[in-house]
Amino acid sequence: MSKSFKLVLFSLGVILVGALGANYRLMPGFAGFVLVILGSFLAFAGAVGETVSLLKKRRVDYLAFAGFIPLLVALSLGLRASKFPRINDVSTDLSDVPQFVEIGNASYPEEFKPIVKERYADVTAQVVAGSPDEVMTKAAALLKARGYGLTREDRTKKELEGVAEIGFFHFKDDFVLRFRAQGAATLVDMRSKSRVGKGDIGANAARIREVLAALKL
Repeated sequence: MSKSFKLVLFSLGVILVGALGANYRLMPGFAGFVLVILGSFLAFAGAVGETVSLLKKRRVDYLAFAGFIPLLVALSLGLRASKFPRINDVSTDLSDVPQFVEIGNASYPEEFKPIVKERYADVTAQVVAGSPDEVMTKAAALLKARGYGLTREDRTKKELEGVAEIGFFHFKDDFVLRFRAQGAATLVDMRSKSRVGKGDIGANAARIREVLAALKL
C-alpha cells in the first residue's frame, strides 16, 4: 500500500468523522464542515501523489484516485453557491429592519441593502388577512409545523423570533417576523440571518418567500 493511498484512506476517515459527527450532533456543525473540507484537500493531495507515481510508471493503487471525488463534489457545490449573492442576512424591510432580541441586536449591514434590492426584489412584506394577533398565531403554528424552533413570542410588540436548522451539518439561521396592522389586515415583515458563513446559497431569501407565501394561503 503506497503512502499516497494511505493518505487518501486517512482523509476519507477524516471526512466521515466530520460529516457523521456533525449530522448526529456529536460536534458543532461548523467543526464538522471544516473537517470535511480539510479531508477533501488531503484526499486530493493523496490522489495527486498517486497520479505522479502513475506518470513515473511506478506501481499504483488505483483506488487512491477516489481521492479526487471529495474535492470535485466541493467544487461543484462552490459553483452552485457562486450563483447567489455573497450575503447572509435578508430582510423584507431595509429602511426599518426587524430587530433580533434573543441573539442581540445584530445591525443590518449597509452593503447588503443594494444587493437585496437588486437580487431579491421579490422578497417583500406581505399583507395577510386578519388582525396582527390572529396572523401571529397562525404564523407560530406554521413555523412549528415546519420544524422551526420559536425562541420569542412577544404579543406586545407583535413579533416572533426563532431558529431554523438547515442542511446536513445543521447550520443555524435566526429569523424574526413582525406583524403590523394595516387596516383590517396585517403587514408581515421578516428577516432571516445565517450564524455561520458570509454566504447562504440563497437559503434566507428562500425561507422568507416560503413562510410569507404560506401565511397568505
